[in-house]
Amino acid sequence: MFHLRKQPRPSTRMNLQHPSTLPDIGDREAAMAPRHSRSVRLLITTLLLLQIFSSTAIASEKETDASGNCDIRKGACTQALENGTVTLDILPRHGGVKAMTDLTFTITLENLAPASNPRIDLGMPGMKMGPNQVLLQKTSEGVYTGAGVIVRCPSGRTLWQADVTIPGVGKAAFTFHVVY
Repeated sequence: MFHLRKQPRPSTRMNLQHPSTLPDIGDREAAMAPRHSRSVRLLITTLLLLQIFSSTAIASEKETDASGNCDIRKGACTQALENGTVTLDILPRHGGVKAMTDLTFTITLENLAPASNPRIDLGMPGMKMGPNQVLLQKTSEGVYTGAGVIVRCPSGRTLWQADVTIPGVGKAAFTFHVVY
């Protein structure tokens, strides 16, 4: 009778000798290469994750500490620019300016003569966002009005910035909180 012996399965693992037992330095480096590349990948991944989490934590701290330069809940905000002033007002503001709501933006200029109608660029401080512009039309001398929407940020951040560009004069940045 014949007895069939079970043949050993080939191993899927690399069969590496310990580096110190290999005959020359080139073979030792070749044996260590897979271990080094795995360690380097792990180190790079760890550093990238630390960078992402520390950036998020820093941004969160800045967000909590930042009160903005405009408390729009209480009323219009004014900033000096050149030899005049720029005033931003956003309506309606029942209990605060609400995101995802049709809003009316009003810019009032005193002692400033723009080359053309001003505009407002809405965004979040320190965050690259797609364009969200409010085009303004002159409603009376020095007063410009337009309609726009402040979108809801998925991160839950509420600090927004309205960059008012006054052609031929300059820019004013108003930072304020919105309500979700």
